[in-house]
Amino acid sequence: YQTFLVTCLITAVACFPLALPPTEDFVAKRLAAYALGILTLVSYKYGIADQLPRVPYPTYADMFMLAQIVTVVAMAIECLIAYRLVNWGVQESIIDMVEVVVLVLILAYWAFRLLYAGMHKPTHRKEWDTVFQDQETV
Repeated sequence: YQTFLVTCLITAVACFPLALPPTEDFVAKRLAAYALGILTLVSYKYGIADQLPRVPYPTYADMFMLAQIVTVVAMAIECLIAYRLVNWGVQESIIDMVEVVVLVLILAYWAFRLLYAGMHKPTHRKEWDTVFQDQETV
């Protein structure tokens, strides 16, 4: 749960530039913030890798952090699309309002995922006997 809280906070902070206007004045700052968020998530992922057991398949934590990285990459792509739309004549206030709504939805989604990982996931683990029965022997 501690790992998920930290990565959710990093993801939230990395998505905050959605609240900035999609204009030429802010596009570089927004992209820099997204790049910093991606680098922070990737370095955190590999920084805690030494403390987690090594397994040949992606774990729930691996998929959780990968989804966060994909979220921030999607925000960077959205930033470029919004910038282009403003340049093509779409009203800036409409794009800005849509981006704020997207920001709220993303924050709500990751808050829900954090609550799920912290409260629901630990109570629904399989017993080791069941895991061993489901495995194929080599």
